[in-house]
Amino acid sequence: MKPLPHSLALATVASAATIQASIFVLDHFDSPVGGQAAIIVNGTSITPPVTSTAVGLGLGALGDTRAITLDIDSVRAVGNASFPNTGSSERGSANLTPDNLALEAGAHASTTLTVSYDNGSAGLGLDLSTSTAIQFMAAANDQGTWWTLTLSDGLNTHTEAVFQVAGFAGDFQIALAPFMGAGVDLSNVWSLAIVIDPQEFGGDAILHALVAIPEPNAAWLLLGLGGLGVLWRRVRSPMGSVPET
Repeated sequence: MKPLPHSLALATVASAATIQASIFVLDHFDSPVGGQAAIIVNGTSITPPVTSTAVGLGLGALGDTRAITLDIDSVRAVGNASFPNTGSSERGSANLTPDNLALEAGAHASTTLTVSYDNGSAGLGLDLSTSTAIQFMAAANDQGTWWTLTLSDGLNTHTEAVFQVAGFAGDFQIALAPFMGAGVDLSNVWSLAIVIDPQEFGGDAILHALVAIPEPNAAWLLLGLGGLGVLWRRVRSPMGSVPET
């Protein structure tokens, strides 16, 4: 094998670094350390939504703030009793603990959770132009659930949704192409929001992380980063070349 030109090796490693930078975790739900929660106890369908906003998170691409909003869509009657009522344990809660975002509803409550990011109304300036999808990692829901993603560039806003059947557990993606088709400038995303909406009473859901997925060619090249690293070390060896094979 002929020696790899030094300039080509540099260009290859630079490209690999760029690709690696395009793969990033948007939110791992591991801050704040003390957790974040929005809870409604004994609520009804007319109970105002409850929002918890955490600041100073240092989420990088998603800024310094995260707002989680819990809303009780409806409650159901059992016999002659309307649930939830005073003293009832029926409730809805959205809890963020290290590494997980969890939505829990009482058996007679139907809830919706919205998680939104806009860097405290200052805008994210998030560049998703080299990504093809947002991946919901280690997600699960016990009832049929709509999972939605909304992106806005401050001028255009678009929402895409995926329905997961009862008992779903795993990873799934929402493609970004429809957002670009709707006119959203993916190179300068102002705000991002996800909504978790179980379709049955007592619906629970959990999410481990949000990740931006790079373009296919970038992902393919990333698979070879380990090899590129070895190759780069060999190119920089005193011999200055890859040994003949």
